[in-house]
Amino acid sequence: MYQEQRLSKILELLKERDALSAKEMIDYLNVSRDTIRRDFSILENRGLAKRTHGGIISIDEKTQISSFNERIKEFTKAKKSIAKNAKEFIKTNSVCFFDVSTITLKLAAYTKLKVYQN
Repeated sequence: MYQEQRLSKILELLKERDALSAKEMIDYLNVSRDTIRRDFSILENRGLAKRTHGGIISIDEKTQISSFNERIKEFTKAKKSIAKNAKEFIKTNSVCFFDVSTITLKLAAYTKLKVYQN
């Protein structure tokens, strides 16, 4: 079975059960521990699931939003400091591209940038 096929199967099972253990997926897909770890990492990096000790869990949109809202409240003093210092590198009439993070949100607020979402 190819990697993308395994990933699809893992996601399909996650929709049904919300959590899978590495052991059961090793047995079910007949792959090595290293292979399933790589597959779990890929799914986590794509934002489709969250790795846990010994397994993987599904993440839904509500989980992602609440996690982002929690991170906004963390390390606010440090984030403001980073944003304030980063602001000095942005010149007038510049075009900037940002990913989605709580620090870039602070930077946009600090510089009063117009934010366009895709």
